[in-house]
Amino acid sequence: MNKQLQSRNAIITGASQGFGKVVAQFFIEHGANVLLCARSADTLDQTRAELSPLAQDGQKILTQVCDVANPADVQALIHRGISEFGQVHILVNNAGVYGPLGAIETVNWDEWAQAIAINLYGTVLTSKEIIPHMRQHR
Repeated sequence: MNKQLQSRNAIITGASQGFGKVVAQFFIEHGANVLLCARSADTLDQTRAELSPLAQDGQKILTQVCDVANPADVQALIHRGISEFGQVHILVNNAGVYGPLGAIETVNWDEWAQAIAINLYGTVLTSKEIIPHMRQHR
């Protein structure tokens, strides 16, 4: 198989299921080291167990529980990626939730605000945290 991502390091948010998991699989199959994050340790552990057989010797598949709406969690995630890999080449901002469904006057406001925080702030926070590193390394 073509290892076009050999020697590349990626952080993938929302990587324990759905599209994020498929992206993680593709990256691993193509040689990348990956740091997978999601809010659930159990699903992250399960995803890592499923994807680990696809990795070559020396290829890293790391996981970290992270709520992308929480600035401290995001700082810890990006710091870990940089410290484990030395350089992060790719950020896949995939984490997202549907949020509450229904008529606006009946949905739970806290659930609505949390969905906005994850879907909007999560992308902004992770990008804001990694951009200085990526600029430094061009």
